[in-house]
Amino acid sequence: MNTKNPSSPFKINDCVRVKDKTTFTTESGSTIDLSGWQGWITELYPSDEGKPTVLVHWDAATLKDMPLWWIQDATCDGDSFIEFGIYEREIEKAQPRGTQREAEKVDKRHNKIYGFLDLGEEGERITTVLETTTKFTEEGFFDAWHQHLRANLQVPFESTVEEVQERGAIRAGHKIIVTGIQGGEDLYGILIKGRWKNENVVFPLCDLKATDKKSPNYQLTSDYAVWFANRG
Repeated sequence: MNTKNPSSPFKINDCVRVKDKTTFTTESGSTIDLSGWQGWITELYPSDEGKPTVLVHWDAATLKDMPLWWIQDATCDGDSFIEFGIYEREIEKAQPRGTQREAEKVDKRHNKIYGFLDLGEEGERITTVLETTTKFTEEGFFDAWHQHLRANLQVPFESTVEEVQERGAIRAGHKIIVTGIQGGEDLYGILIKGRWKNENVVFPLCDLKATDKKSPNYQLTSDYAVWFANRG
C-alpha cells in the first residue's frame, strides 16, 4: 500500500468528495454520475501519464444510495462496489458524513445481500428476499426467507431429497410430500413438515427441491438452497 506521494495534495484516510459533473462509463457502456459520492482514501497510486489516482472507500451514505445496477455490474465483473479508483483531479477534500466504522457495517450488509447478483436472475430473486429484512444477521435473513416461503410456497407438493443424508432412513432421491413449514433451526435452517411413506417427518428445506421443475415451488426451493449453501 502506498501511504504517501510527495507530489500529491492527498494522504491516506483523507475524506474526499467526487467533484460535480464527474461521470464514469463502464465496459458495458453504461454511464453513472459520481458527483457528490464521498469516502476515504485508502491508497495512493503513482502518477500514470500525469494522471495520479487514488483508491476511495465509499462512506455509508454513498453505499446506501448506490444504484442497484452499479452494484450488479461490479459484482458480475468481479470488482468491488465498496471502493473505487479515481483520478485525483476528480476529487476534493471534504468533511466526513459519518465514520469509517459505520461504512464497514454497511459493507458487510451489502456483501451479504448483494453478493449473489453475479448469478443473474436467480441472484436477483435471492437479493429481493434478503432486502426485506432490517435485521442484517443470519437470524434476520432466515426470518426473511421464512416469511417469503410461507407466503409463496403452494402446499402440499412433492419434493425430492437432493443432498446425501448421513443419518436416518431418508436418502437422496427419496420423495417427501411437503405440507407446510415447521420453523427454523440454527444448524439446518428452515424446516418443513411433511409425509414420507406413511410417516410424518420434519426435514431441512435446504436438502429438498420441488420435483416438478415447471412449478413455482421449484424455483422457490432452488433459490433458497443456493442461498443456504453460499450464505457465508
